This record gives sequence, structure tokens and C-alpha cells, in this order.
Amino acid sequence: MKRHAILALVLLVAANGPSFGQEQDDFDAEVVNRAARAAQAKLVERELARRDAMIADLKAQLAKEQKEREQQEQRADDEAAKWRDTYDKLAKEYVEVREKAAEQRDELVEMLKALDRRVQDLSKRAEHLERWQVDGRLTSFDPKTGLGVVPLGSEHGARPRMRFLAARAVLRKYDLGTFEVVRVLGPATSEVRLMPAAEGKEPADAETLLAADLHAPWWTPGKKTTIALLGELETGNHSTDGGRNPGMMQFLRSQGAESYELLSDLDGERLADLEPSVRLVVVGDVDGSSVIAFENQKRYREAASELRREADARGIPVVSEKQFLEWTGGPPSTLTEEEVEALREEQIRRLIELRKQLDADPQPRDE
Repeated sequence: MKRHAILALVLLVAANGPSFGQEQDDFDAEVVNRAARAAQAKLVERELARRDAMIADLKAQLAKEQKEREQQEQRADDEAAKWRDTYDKLAKEYVEVREKAAEQRDELVEMLKALDRRVQDLSKRAEHLERWQVDGRLTSFDPKTGLGVVPLGSEHGARPRMRFLAARAVLRKYDLGTFEVVRVLGPATSEVRLMPAAEGKEPADAETLLAADLHAPWWTPGKKTTIALLGELETGNHSTDGGRNPGMMQFLRSQGAESYELLSDLDGERLADLEPSVRLVVVGDVDGSSVIAFENQKRYREAASELRREADARGIPVVSEKQFLEWTGGPPSTLTEEEVEALREEQIRRLIELRKQLDADPQPRDE
């Protein structure tokens, strides 16, 4: 029985031998193929891992480059913002500098215009002063009474309160003092008094005054001198002569000059034109508020401005009342006739005493 089983097995193996070998080969081939595929899969996997690593590196590099680019862009934006701020600041400063330069230019233009007007005014005044002539010199002077005598009288047109400015003969600078006619003694003689010196100024000595040239600023023998008045003046308006500036008109008559008003007090209308003989325009208050009706004040100011421009165009000096009085030796005298008479009596008394001394001691004494 056992023998039969073995025999059957041998026969079976003998019968199926070739088919079993083929399956083994197929199996082996499959194993090899599977191994090859596994190796190929590993290679692919490694390649994929390498590529993933490369992609990751590229992504990291791109991220780094992106960050650097963003940083560069930020720096560029910051720099651009900085330059924009700088530009805006410079542009603002430039505008401010231009505005300031324009203001300074306008100021300089106004200063130059004012300087030009000042130069023209000084030129007119210099021309006015150059026309002054020497009218005479003192023939006698008593420094204690301040009274003296000039060789100018009625035939020359001298009159009470007429003034003569004293100047050094060489310098022609009228700063030594002012003499005022007390009375006309005759055709060629007048008595004058030395007016008080300005505050803080020492009067000249008698010797200097006797050697000084005398000149009446607004009086020229044989020639008409006219002074036009514009606005309300303060000089002597307590006078009762009538008109707006009676005191100044009376004062000018005493100086040998004629005068007239240019504008009306009532409505600001022009009363007269500038005559050819006008030597000077004296300007006071041209606001007009104290004497002109409110509705006419604007017209008065405009007319006054027009007259000033006309005088400038014709080369006629336009001066303030203060400047005019400085040229004339000060405001009108307030010395009364009684005070003048007292000074005269004092001078006569001193002359009598001097005469007595000379009669008693005719021989000169060495001092």
C-alpha cells in the first residue's frame, strides 16, 4: 500500500514535471520584475524627494528673494518719501524765500523811492539855500542887551519883526543866531535884537556876530516872494486878521513875503493855482477834520495830495511848518513892545555910563 502511494507520487511528478518548472520560472521572473519595479520605485521616490528638496530650496530662495525685494522696495519707498519730504520742505522754503525776497524787494523799492524823494527834496532845499544872498552885517551890537543896528531901513523894505539869520562869512551856514527887527530907525537903519538861542545851544560871542553875514530868508529887495499855504497851520492862529491861517500870513508879511491859501476851508475846493512867484509851499494839517465838514474831508485830502504832486512836478519845495520855522529862525516872537522898550532903555543907560567912564578916563588902559 505504501509502495503504491510512492509509485503514484512518482508518476504524478513525472506527469506534471515540465509544467511546475515553468511556473517556477514565471515566479522567479515575477520576483525579479517586482524587485526591479521596487528598485525603480525607490529611484523615482528618491528623485521625487530630490526634486521636492530642490523645490523647497527654490521656494526658500524665492521667499528670501521676495523678502529682500520687499525690503528693497520698502527702503526705496522710504527713500522716496524722504526725498518727497525734502522736496516739499525745499519747495516750501523756496516759496517763503521768494515771498520774503519779494517783500524785501518791495521794501527796497519803497526805500529807494523815499530816498530819491529825499534827495530831490534836499536838492530843492540846497537850490533854495544857494539863492540866499547876504543882506548886510551888524554895525553895532551890545551882547548884554542883545540889541544891535543893521544898515537896512525903510528904503530897503525893512519892517518890524523881520528876521535876519546870521552865518559865518566863509561857511555860509546860518547857525550863529537870529536877529529880529525891533523898529525901523530910518531909510537905511534898523534896530534889531538877538533872539534867544535854541535849548542846549550856546549863543555866539559879539565878535563873531559882528563879523557874520546877515540874510533875510524870505525877503529879496525889489523882488516878489510868495509862499503858498496848504492845510491848517499852528503858527499864530490866535490872530484876528481873518482867514484860516491869519497868524502865519501876518508873520509872513512881517518877513517881506506874500502868502495865500490854496484850498477852501468850507468844501475843500481849490482857491488858487500855484503862481509862478511861489517860492515855497508850507504844509500843515491836511486832514481837515477840525474845520471841514465830514462829507468834504475826503475831497480836501485828495485836493491837497494833487497840489503837492503839482508842486513837486514844478520843482517847488514842499516843506512842513516845522521845517519852515526852522529856516526862519523859530516861531513868531512873543516879546511885547514894553519888553522891547525896556531893553532899549537898558541899552541907553549902559551907553550913558560908558560915555561917563570915557569922559572921566579918556586914556586907554592896558588890560
